[in-house]
Amino acid sequence: AFYWPEDTRLSVSPYFTGNFGDFKLRFNAFYVQQRNNTEGYFSQDRSTAQTFFIDKFHKEQQQSIFEETSMGFFLMPSYTIASWNTIRFNIHYRVEQHEQFYKALSSTGTFATDLGTGEVASNDMSASYVTVAVEDQMNFRTPVGQLSLSAGISYDAQNFTNFQYFDSTTMTLVDFPMVNDDSSIWGTHDSFNPVISAMLDPVKDFLRIRTALAMKTNFPSLSTYKDLGSLIQDNVISADYSLDPERIYSFNAGFELFFLNNGLSFRNDYFYTRIKDKITKLYDPTSTKDLFVNIDGITVQGLE
Repeated sequence: AFYWPEDTRLSVSPYFTGNFGDFKLRFNAFYVQQRNNTEGYFSQDRSTAQTFFIDKFHKEQQQSIFEETSMGFFLMPSYTIASWNTIRFNIHYRVEQHEQFYKALSSTGTFATDLGTGEVASNDMSASYVTVAVEDQMNFRTPVGQLSLSAGISYDAQNFTNFQYFDSTTMTLVDFPMVNDDSSIWGTHDSFNPVISAMLDPVKDFLRIRTALAMKTNFPSLSTYKDLGSLIQDNVISADYSLDPERIYSFNAGFELFFLNNGLSFRNDYFYTRIKDKITKLYDPTSTKDLFVNIDGITVQGLE
């Protein structure tokens, strides 16, 4: 059983939009923070459990405190080149931080004696992320109906900047080995991700046909690497253990029918998604630990 005496969430997101003739601009900054204080028990009646401990020397019950912070911005300009052609850009940057603290619930235990009654940091991890994207949208009148085409590409990157854990020997935060760098331009991981889509109205206000094809990258999270860091600390895995980002390939195609002056519509789509190098947690019986690994992947397809 778990008990959360505190759960705090803060989100601030101011934005600006402006139209300057054929040029439009949208800017959005954000700051998001989530903080959770957790206590563990043996059972629902809250009988005390010694499940939270910062190291093998301090096993009395403690609060486990998690704090997640993300801050950054989106800059999204667009320019209308002609009545049938608009080009859009997106520049995104953010910094994410994952922190974990422990706090003694008893002022007379060894934890409070050695480390005090305040919060003691046990993990501190951070990473920065960058996306630079461009997309061109075109509209044409054709003999078979109105045709809309869109094509774009994004550069996405993740860069680990801090990777620390509590060392019971020095009673301080020390550095974990940093994640292996496999980027081609910047950061720890990076990738290029294209997208293309098409939409045709062969019968105006009655039939629409659409399709899209895209590729995206999902980077390992800070929480995932926190668990890997603990396994490195326990000598379960080597310091050069690494995870590949997930590669997501998606395709969809379908049609839509409109009735009653577009007041009623019926839409049917086929979708296909392939996630390569899927990140998942598996139990390793040789070490009696859960490990994050890359599996070959999963495939999802269907109709909706």
